[in-house]
Amino acid sequence: MIKSEVSASEAGLIYISDLNLGITRKLKNNVFHYCNSNGKKINDSKILSRIKSLGIPPAYRDVWICPEENGHIQAIGYDIKGRKQYRYHPKWRSFRSMMNHKKMIEFGLVLPEIRSKVLLDLAGEGLKKEKILASIVRLIDITLIRVGNDEYARENDSYGVTTLRKHHIKLLSEISFEIEFKGKSHKFHHIIVRDKRVTRIIIEALHVPGYELFKYLDSDDRLHKVDSDDVNNYIRSISGGDFTAKDFRTWWGTVFTLMALQKVQVDFDRPLKVKCELTKVLKFVSDQLGNTPSVCRKFYIYPGLIDAYLEGELSKIIQEFSLDKSYPKLSKEEQLAFWFFKRV
Repeated sequence: MIKSEVSASEAGLIYISDLNLGITRKLKNNVFHYCNSNGKKINDSKILSRIKSLGIPPAYRDVWICPEENGHIQAIGYDIKGRKQYRYHPKWRSFRSMMNHKKMIEFGLVLPEIRSKVLLDLAGEGLKKEKILASIVRLIDITLIRVGNDEYARENDSYGVTTLRKHHIKLLSEISFEIEFKGKSHKFHHIIVRDKRVTRIIIEALHVPGYELFKYLDSDDRLHKVDSDDVNNYIRSISGGDFTAKDFRTWWGTVFTLMALQKVQVDFDRPLKVKCELTKVLKFVSDQLGNTPSVCRKFYIYPGLIDAYLEGELSKIIQEFSLDKSYPKLSKEEQLAFWFFKRV
């Protein structure tokens, strides 16, 4: 049984995909009608009510709807840009949130070891694969740039760390450089990196033939491009867990949110003001991650943190926090986030 099937079962749901027969949506006389797998129009009010509750946008095409009310995926469709979009069962979303919470605790435990191994590999000789991958992970950790993939670079002219080109880099000194590029959703990024070890590798990389920034030499001195799979496999290898580049962004999303919420002074008897301050915090965090506030809240911030703030409990929880000397390679802000994950 594959991992998703096991997870669906643990959530009390059945694993399903759009390869299964499902309900289809058809537009007739400006009204949507729904048909079962036999092409027969559905009139059952309970089924139609479930479909309505999914909130499938009218603009979605090739809509597939799960025939079972306990399927982990409830609907799939394609938006106006041709991107595949999903509507999940509420139990599945809750289960995934719980698992992500657990995963962040595990990530916080191994993050010091990840950073130690990265620094060790950064000190390697030449342009060995581990050294290049270590420099990429270091960059992700300190800049939060997405890992990137060739498809996005090719089709959307948008970049991540692994797909950066040499023209995206401007050296400022022996210990710093500037990165300018267009990322996902056409968001422009301008980042100044001050890191002696990474800058030294960037200088080496700029002298390697080709327009790609990150390439490594194998044992036969042949050049190879680095891709997101290389980076994620490296992270798994040095962490001993099922972690990827995205986990750094999820980790920092919660850290930045905690940092910002700590500074909020608000009267919780004024709910509109409470929500207004949260909006400002989400905007701040989205600027750090290069996302929209809604994407940040949905994918990169632990929901329990926002709940604790809205319920007026966060400040009480933070007051109980004290620095833990057993995690010296985590900053004070990271230790607070790690402690919060364990606390709730």
